[in-house]
Amino acid sequence: MNPRFWIATYCRGSFRAAARDPRAPIEVLRFIADEDDEFLDEQLALRHDLPLDVIRQLATRPTSWVVRARLCDNPATPEDVLRMLLTTSKYGSTTRRKAKCALLARGLRL
Repeated sequence: MNPRFWIATYCRGSFRAAARDPRAPIEVLRFIADEDDEFLDEQLALRHDLPLDVIRQLATRPTSWVVRARLCDNPATPEDVLRMLLTTSKYGSTTRRKAKCALLARGLRL
């Protein structure tokens, strides 16, 4: 399946619409994640069906704190990514606080 064709067909060529579309196939989400667009990253970080490799890609990308905060709010974000967001000093206090809250909400120890 060609991601550009899917986006053109179902979302009128809008990557942003495709990032929000619940029908978007995994291949399209991976394709969108490779774009250098912070708004797209923010939309993807909210998706519960996001593949783990894309979650890890977004978590390690030098992007805004909003993307990392949304990953902390996403129940699909794995424990190891939350711990990385909690312990990496280059991330701001908001990201660390949200990662801590997400771990505690899942009943995991810090």
